[in-house]
Amino acid sequence: MIKLEQKQMIIKKVKEWAGGEEQALHWYKNEIIPAMHLTPEQAIEQGHYDTLMDYLESISLGGYA
Repeated sequence: MIKLEQKQMIIKKVKEWAGGEEQALHWYKNEIIPAMHLTPEQAIEQGHYDTLMDYLESISLGGYA
């Protein structure tokens, strides 16, 4: 259940950037995060939620992917 909640938090955080919920879900399942060599979905499955959130926070503050 925790992973579902984490997924929902990630989708909520990126849906504005992605252009909507459907696009955010596509990003979540398919986009490789260069620093992690994983998709967000894989990162959550492997227990890297905090690292993923830190990455997204960095991007929201103007950092680079």
